[in-house]
Amino acid sequence: MKKTNILLLAVLVVAGMGLSGCGKKDVVAKIGGTSISLQAFNERLATFPPQYAEALQKRENKIKILDQIVDEEVVLAAAKKKGFDKRDDYKKQVDQNARQLLLNAFIQEEVDKKIAITDNDLRNYYNQNPNQFNETELRLISHILVPSLDEAKAILAQVQGGANFANIARERSKDATASNGGQLGWVQRGQLVKEFEAAAFAIGSKNGLSDVVQTQFGFHIIRLEDARIRPKTEFEQAKEQIRQVVTQQKKQQLTTELLTELKKDIKVTRKDDLIK
Repeated sequence: MKKTNILLLAVLVVAGMGLSGCGKKDVVAKIGGTSISLQAFNERLATFPPQYAEALQKRENKIKILDQIVDEEVVLAAAKKKGFDKRDDYKKQVDQNARQLLLNAFIQEEVDKKIAITDNDLRNYYNQNPNQFNETELRLISHILVPSLDEAKAILAQVQGGANFANIARERSKDATASNGGQLGWVQRGQLVKEFEAAAFAIGSKNGLSDVVQTQFGFHIIRLEDARIRPKTEFEQAKEQIRQVVTQQKKQQLTTELLTELKKDIKVTRKDDLIK
């Protein structure tokens, strides 16, 4: 997709910003009773992400964005003329959006701006979670899940006799992976139910099968599709990935602390028994 087309799509993200209010000399467009000032237009351009900065230096791209803004105002005028802004469903959505915007603004000010992540925080996470970064075996696993031992034994016999594992999974597995032929994806030790993991990592060869395995979910037949070794990820390589995780953890912590404090100043009553 050309960059100019991306710009026209991206402008929709910031549509709805105020564009009127200006002196007559700096009006770049007028649509009915709405005027678009050069200042407001430039403020709209400033909302685009940094990757669009180079493209926005070109006059032809700015003109295309102005075209888009004009089109928006034409549609908005028509919508108002037909009373869409008076409709209950519209007002309800406006209220919901306003509620979410208020929540986001408060959390951003009281939580997000107070998050401070140091290199030491990142290093501690790296050292405390070696399984995420050390060299480890990954296995591509598929399975079939059924509710009874007899059914599982019968399916195992079918597959051992040459029946297509994926097709049987689609037809008979009770797991959410059934539609994908039973494929669970790439997994490592520590991610699976204990009994299932022990059997999955005991399969000795590609395309090998486990015996019937019982877990809390039922009875499984497991197939090893492939295996590989993931090399160790050094700290510097993982640093930005860790930053995202640690930032989210810190946000959850600060949000919990904030809610605890806020609830000291407001009475909350609940009737959970009414929820069935």
